[in-house]
Amino acid sequence: MDSANVQGCSASPSNHVCRPFKCFTLNVLCSPAPCNRMEEERLACLLQHIREQDYDVVAFQELVKSTFFDRHHLARYMKFIEGLRAMGFAHDVCGPQPTSSFVLLDGGIAIFSRHPFVCSSEHYWCKQASWDSLAAKGIVHALIEIMP
Repeated sequence: MDSANVQGCSASPSNHVCRPFKCFTLNVLCSPAPCNRMEEERLACLLQHIREQDYDVVAFQELVKSTFFDRHHLARYMKFIEGLRAMGFAHDVCGPQPTSSFVLLDGGIAIFSRHPFVCSSEHYWCKQASWDSLAAKGIVHALIEIMP
């Protein structure tokens, strides 16, 4: 196994212990967009799926915390996050976060882990077009320490 070095994050191989590791990623369409139908029901079903499958890491796209169209969106978002925490997903990185008052939404990218992060970072897109300019679009990164 090679060592990893990403933007100041580094890890070296150590004593290897094999064990199953389960990761899940999904575009959850959890955003304050108008006409976002059945968001609460979809998030509840997603929590049930995560609970049944016993994932180590879950990653989401369009899991936007910011709200301005739908005054109930933040409560649904927070209920979903509380459900993840109750299942042991104690470590997370979410974003990218807005860096200007002209950017209304976070990037909607999230990684939740039952294992600690060695480090994490955000990388912003330099150019955006259309409605994407309302959000802090980019990438989130996490180097996760997997315990045996």
